[in-house]
Amino acid sequence: MAWAIREWPPVAVAPGPPVYLAVEPFENLTADPRVDYLAEGLAEVVGERVAEVERLYVLHPDSVLFHVAATLRGSIQLAVDRLRVN
Repeated sequence: MAWAIREWPPVAVAPGPPVYLAVEPFENLTADPRVDYLAEGLAEVVGERVAEVERLYVLHPDSVLFHVAATLRGSIQLAVDRLRVN
């Protein structure tokens, strides 16, 4: 199985205070617990990419020290030859 996250150009962000986001591990919608590593890995990669945007800071979802403006959630499903990421 091969996959890639599409590259995007740097995003211009208007001046302002930092924005704190949390990225949760993606929910594994398959019946196979071995796919959990993929769900966690995808969330990690998405969090790393989001953190590249100026003024966006990605925190662990359990962080209570900061006010989190939003939480990113996702899920994955596997079919015979396809991976669906929501």
